[in-house]
Amino acid sequence: MKRFVFIAFFLLYAGWAHAAERSIVIDLAAQTFVLYEGEHLVRSGTVSTGREGYDTPKGSFKVLSKERHRYSSKYKTPMLFSIRFHKGYFLHLGKPTGKPASAGCIRLSPEDSLFAFKFAKVGDTVIVR
Repeated sequence: MKRFVFIAFFLLYAGWAHAAERSIVIDLAAQTFVLYEGEHLVRSGTVSTGREGYDTPKGSFKVLSKERHRYSSKYKTPMLFSIRFHKGYFLHLGKPTGKPASAGCIRLSPEDSLFAFKFAKVGDTVIVR
């Protein structure tokens, strides 16, 4: 038994056994998000993405940074619980309506933005489709 515990500890410490990959999937057509840990759905909800002329970029991205209290100097508005995934594009606290309404960012409800902020780690996958 001691040998098994030692081997398990070694594998974990060496990085051979690791937690399932986390990902955030945004569905532009449905205006929804899903958080996954591996293949396990952790949370889902409604978003608002970029309105006409301010499209949210599609593609596969990585979480680049997180800021609890961010302020957009361009749009003169707070962006709490911000998760940056591409250049000037973020997931952040807003008023999601289930319809495109933003200047390109992805708006989440207060509860969902806090949960996503705690859930996501820098380097996690963000898919916008």
